[in-house]
Amino acid sequence: MALRLAAQLVVVIAMVQSTVTERRILLNEEFDSMERWEHVVTSYRMGENQFQYYTRRPENSFFRDGKLFIKPTLTTDRFGENFLHNGKFNLKKEGCNLAVGGGCVLKADHDIANPIQSAALVTKTKFTFTYGTLEVRAKMPRGDWLWPEISLMPANNVYGDWPKSGYIGLVSVRGNDNFTCRGQSMGNDVMESTLEWGLSEDLNHTRSMTWMSKAQGNVSFSSDFRTYRLEWNPDGLHSFVDDQIVGSIQPPEGGFWGLSGFNNTNQNPWANGTIMAPFDQEFFIAINVAVGGELFQDNCDNYPYPKPWNNSSPDTPMSSFWNKKDEWYPTWSQSSADDSALQVDYVRVYAH
Repeated sequence: MALRLAAQLVVVIAMVQSTVTERRILLNEEFDSMERWEHVVTSYRMGENQFQYYTRRPENSFFRDGKLFIKPTLTTDRFGENFLHNGKFNLKKEGCNLAVGGGCVLKADHDIANPIQSAALVTKTKFTFTYGTLEVRAKMPRGDWLWPEISLMPANNVYGDWPKSGYIGLVSVRGNDNFTCRGQSMGNDVMESTLEWGLSEDLNHTRSMTWMSKAQGNVSFSSDFRTYRLEWNPDGLHSFVDDQIVGSIQPPEGGFWGLSGFNNTNQNPWANGTIMAPFDQEFFIAINVAVGGELFQDNCDNYPYPKPWNNSSPDTPMSSFWNKKDEWYPTWSQSSADDSALQVDYVRVYAH
């Protein structure tokens, strides 16, 4: 009897130890310091020709009551209206760290200067991981043409520049209350999780997978805090919101190369990786709020005011956007001054 009980205790202890090991916490960020974070400082408009520039200024990213706030503001609040049309500012004075596309200079060119000032925080040099569970409790911003995003990005581009080394979007939400595309809601009551991989920026050589989840009832992802979770394992990725599955993928024997359907004459950049390549390397966490650009499709409907720029006529989209400020800017503070802020309660990473 004693031996049997002892054996049972050994099994129970082993199970507990296994559970503890599986849930060993690697990161428990409750936003009491910037120890694990650094700002992206740039005017580069990213691949989607967004309308913001990213800064480290305190009005755009700050801690309050143990939460991170990322809040976009108007560039004119800082520099004045004339700056949008004639101004020039050297962002190296503020620690510019993304120079691509002239990103260390904020200026008017054929279009006005970036009319929105926002923030992007990353853990690139402070914290990275491969495989595990990422859990984030956050409240999405509310307001037309806002695009908050929490993602994982490759720390070392092991397989090459985007999209060869992949991208994992935990959650993104369009801030609009009433934005529909082909009869389907695409506003703040819909969240997306995304994977991206490929051979080059050429659309024919890029692959993506987007999972969407609609908020239940007469609510949105901007109305309250939700828990977003990614389970990233050596055999698959699984996305959740409030413990409800959003999407899941377990690549076949040929991995993501096999899923891609690329021509066999193309060289497989992941041939020396695992079945999860390119999602088998160190990734870092990124949190940001973007505004406008090609993140919002043409030929979609927005109520009560239509989208003020056209992606297919890209000469002066920021001017078109800015000229309709009286339509979209009031939506950023309908119930409180913090409506337009992405609020993050915590970020946790557990070991695989």
